[in-house]
Amino acid sequence: MLRQEVREPALYNSIIEAIATGGSKLNEISTKVGIDTDKCSKYISTLIDLKILEKVTPVELKAKSRKSIYKIKDNFFRFWYRFVFNNKTLIEQGLLDEVIENKIKSSMNNFLGLVYEEICIDYLKILNKNKKLPFIFEEIGKWWGNNPYKRREEEIDIVAINNDNIIFGECKWQNQKIDMAVLNDLIEKSALFDYQNKYYILFSKSGFTSEVANFASYSNNIILVENFD
Repeated sequence: MLRQEVREPALYNSIIEAIATGGSKLNEISTKVGIDTDKCSKYISTLIDLKILEKVTPVELKAKSRKSIYKIKDNFFRFWYRFVFNNKTLIEQGLLDEVIENKIKSSMNNFLGLVYEEICIDYLKILNKNKKLPFIFEEIGKWWGNNPYKRREEEIDIVAINNDNIIFGECKWQNQKIDMAVLNDLIEKSALFDYQNKYYILFSKSGFTSEVANFASYSNNIILVENFD
C-alpha cells in the first residue's frame, strides 16, 4: 500500500516502526529514524492523511498541556510493525517458534496495554450512555503534562470531565494485582487539578489486592473494574 501511495516507502516504514516500538513524540520518532523534526513532521502528516497514523492531544484540563503524540490507528498495523516487520529474516527462515517465544511473548503485555486502555475508554462511554457513572461526562481521553511540584512529566491513562466533575482512570494489563501504590499514585496526580468532585476508576486484568478492595469499599468515589459486565 505504501509503495502505491508514497515515493519513499522505506522511510515511511521506518517512521511507522519507530512508533510501533515505543516512539510517540515527534522528537523521539525523528531521532529513531535519523531525520530532522521538520522533515519527519511532513512524512507523519502524509501518514495521517493515509489514515495509518493519528495525532493525539491530551484532554484539556485546567492544567493544560499542548504536547501531542502520534499513534498507529489500526491494531493490526501496530502488531505487524512491532513484531513482524523487524523479524522478517527469522520468519522467512521458518523460525516462527523463535519469534513467538523470544520476540512476541515477552512484549505482549506491553503491546496489549494500549489496546486495553482503548477498551476501557469504550467501556466508560457505554456506562456514560447508560447513566451508570457518578455524572455524565462530556469529554474523555488521556492526559499528560508537566508536574511543577516534582518537575517531571506525568501521564494519566483516562480522564473524563464535565464542569467541576472529573474521573481519573488507571488501566493495568499485567499479571500482578493492583496494589495501594497504584491507587495512591493516581490520587497524587489528581492533586494537580482543581476540580470540586473527583472520582477514581481502576481497571485491572488481574484484580486487586485485598487492601485496595477494602479501601474502595469504604470510599464512595473509587470504582474497581476487573471484568466488563
